[in-house]
Amino acid sequence: MMQVGMVQFQSAPYRDVTFKRAMDSPSLDLTIGLFPITYNTHPEWQYSCTDLHEVSGIAVDDFLRSKTWDVISICGYSEPAAKIALRYCFSRGIPVVLQADTVEQGRLPFFKRQFYKRINAFWVPGKCSKRYFLSMGVPDEKIYLGSYTYDYSEIRSSVRSIDRRAVRLSMGLADDDFVLLFIGKLISSRRIDLLLESFERISEPSLKLVVVGDGEGSSLLQYAVRTDDRITWVSSVPLRDLYEYYAIADCYVHPGKEPFSCAVMQAVASGLPVVASSAVGAVSDFLVDGFNGRFIELGSSDSLTSAIHDTFENSDALLLGAQKTQEQVCENLGIEFAAEQLLSAFEHAISCR
Repeated sequence: MMQVGMVQFQSAPYRDVTFKRAMDSPSLDLTIGLFPITYNTHPEWQYSCTDLHEVSGIAVDDFLRSKTWDVISICGYSEPAAKIALRYCFSRGIPVVLQADTVEQGRLPFFKRQFYKRINAFWVPGKCSKRYFLSMGVPDEKIYLGSYTYDYSEIRSSVRSIDRRAVRLSMGLADDDFVLLFIGKLISSRRIDLLLESFERISEPSLKLVVVGDGEGSSLLQYAVRTDDRITWVSSVPLRDLYEYYAIADCYVHPGKEPFSCAVMQAVASGLPVVASSAVGAVSDFLVDGFNGRFIELGSSDSLTSAIHDTFENSDALLLGAQKTQEQVCENLGIEFAAEQLLSAFEHAISCR
């Protein structure tokens, strides 16, 4: 049985379901250590998972010394606890599986290449991150997918169980409104400014925009909802209530950039067409231009406006494509796939010892 230790920084629903499924394997004994994080990216979630073997409240050194590990899996490499774990593993020859969603070379590419050579296996969200690591000289056989994965079938069932009409009515939306949806942090890279600009260029009364999230772009939303009654803004929603918003939407929009978008995954699992920049890593795995959504040029209001208008005009065809994609994703890219990839990453790392 593989003795695996995992260095994490917060419970996350897009990982924990995979961990739970992987732990069903008789070949795996997995212990997860949770350590202080510099910045909690989702404090509004109020999320915890009680079904995992999680250890918290101890120093990372004590966690690492608590067992004789066959492999250690580490979430990223910038947090202090991750750096301690990497040094511990390198000094003792313990194989490492790195979880990372990196997609851009950034600073110090030479040193990163040397660092990546010391990693035994990588568990990444999807194809965009895989392309990055391949470009940095990591062999294909070291890279495994699925590190951000939900139970897509459960999302599909949850969305289908919601009374779309009743929720729309409670939000002041009509049955025949075409609703665009964005969910996420309102940080500059998400380009909420571009979304608002492009939306306001289309005067169609039945076209509506719902934005869920808070952050530095909140002032833009405050102004937008005062000047355009087609826009609805909800600053914060508990994780358990997000599916209501996917249920009332007709299209999901992500106009900015992000290494990987959990919201795009959720939208696809909900059966929604997606309009997104190709700088959003998840579109490489979930979006086919013209079939279940539209790609846009990053930073271009004209491109986004055209894509929104096209989605509005061709909604039936794109919805059909989105429904077909939903079935494929639920059947082929869910937690079974992710858990198999994770176990394979552990096995590969151990074989490199």
